[in-house]
Amino acid sequence: MTDETPPKLHAQIQVDLALSRTLLASDRTILAWIRTSLALFGFGFTLAKFIHGYIATGAMLHGVNKDSSRNIGVAMVLLGLGGLLGGVIEHVRTMKELNMPPRVAIASPALIMALALAAVGIYLIYDIFSSTIT
Repeated sequence: MTDETPPKLHAQIQVDLALSRTLLASDRTILAWIRTSLALFGFGFTLAKFIHGYIATGAMLHGVNKDSSRNIGVAMVLLGLGGLLGGVIEHVRTMKELNMPPRVAIASPALIMALALAAVGIYLIYDIFSSTIT
């Protein structure tokens, strides 16, 4: 006696596994967006706050405009925030295309982390503009 899986059950297992692989790939993609955005946030904030503050206190860096580091830093934080929000939108669209229940898309730890990091990015931009040394 052999224990063979019925063809319909075998096909359903393949579909379920393919769906799982797609979900995991979507999570990996949003995690990559999180890493990229976090790097942009960190470098942009460093340019905007520390280097701009260093220049504004009278440090002599010849040929460097004191506002350029702040402007480039803000642009990098905005770029990171835009990429992060684009990754969130892409993730949600993927979940909708797969006809996943809303609880699966919302309960994703990667999506929750991305939204929390987006809030941090908005705060960083606010902080840069609210306490700019002139």
